[in-house]
Amino acid sequence: MSPIYKNIISLICFITVITTLGILMAFKQNPQHKFKYNTVHLEQRSITQSMQVNGIIESENVITIRSKIDGTLRHKNIKEGINITKGQVLATIYNPKILDEVLLNDNNLQLAKLNLSDTSRQLANGKKLFKLNSITNEAYRQLKMQDQKAKYELQRAEKNYQYSLNDKKELRITAPFSGKLLQVIENNGSSIVSGTKLFILANMDKLIAKMIIDENDVDKIYIGQEIILESESKKDCQSKSKIESISQLVDNVDMKGTLAIKSPFISINQNELALGSSIRGIVVQKTKKDIRTLPISSLWQENGIKYIYKYKNNLISKQEIETGIFDGTFIEIMTGVEPKDQIIVIQNYKELQNFYEEHIKL
Repeated sequence: MSPIYKNIISLICFITVITTLGILMAFKQNPQHKFKYNTVHLEQRSITQSMQVNGIIESENVITIRSKIDGTLRHKNIKEGINITKGQVLATIYNPKILDEVLLNDNNLQLAKLNLSDTSRQLANGKKLFKLNSITNEAYRQLKMQDQKAKYELQRAEKNYQYSLNDKKELRITAPFSGKLLQVIENNGSSIVSGTKLFILANMDKLIAKMIIDENDVDKIYIGQEIILESESKKDCQSKSKIESISQLVDNVDMKGTLAIKSPFISINQNELALGSSIRGIVVQKTKKDIRTLPISSLWQENGIKYIYKYKNNLISKQEIETGIFDGTFIEIMTGVEPKDQIIVIQNYKELQNFYEEHIKL
């Protein structure tokens, strides 16, 4: 082989070696060949910190409808879960004795009216005769007593008739307000007495969300605090409300250490909700506007200390920081980060530690 070819081959080998070394050095010095990451900067934004609580929907006004008289219950087409309008007849009570009393008292009332009419006419005639000295003072006094007695008997007849009408009215069981029938307690044809529980009715216009919270979080809530309520069964059914009451669940041993909070639930389609259905509440704790923030994914924590990784000049440095409020995505940065800093978004912390150990400035 001629010296020229040997020199050419040697030159090619030398160039190959140099190129390979350069690629390796570049590969080593540029971590992005081994570790993929994104960087972010501080951003000004508004953050609302909140806390989620869970509970159920209840009605603020649930009543038990009872019978006020004895008799046989009669109802049809009345089923649990149906919507009821105010004044709607839910059932009737059959009691022939009450109907007979209405007729009897009506008859007595008419007789009392006729009797008073007679005594009043006799008294008017007697007054004229008394002025003419045609009857004695005693006879005139008797006429006045008879008329007074007739008035008293009419009053008593009117009261008795009204009582019987009231009893007759109670033969019809009507809804005191519009709502949903939760329970039919007595079946059609049941023999009932005064005070028997018949139906349970809930007013669906006045719904409340009853939610449970750990008593350790009591310092995070207060009456009048804003809360966003969302039905877990109906995605488009939500309500912006406020906490109306906070109370202990003293009547439930299993729920010891928890508190109940209640908030009104008002929505255009709330009548579609079922009482007892699940509700989610987002309690708004604090809102800050125009503050410095970073994505929560750019933070790490060890032993209660929060820190971030800064990237600059192909080096990574670990920086302890102080934070403020946060939501599900962003967190307020108080100290430790400057606007120009490039902050690594940590997607795989273990990989970050493994590949960048030689670049970290502790």
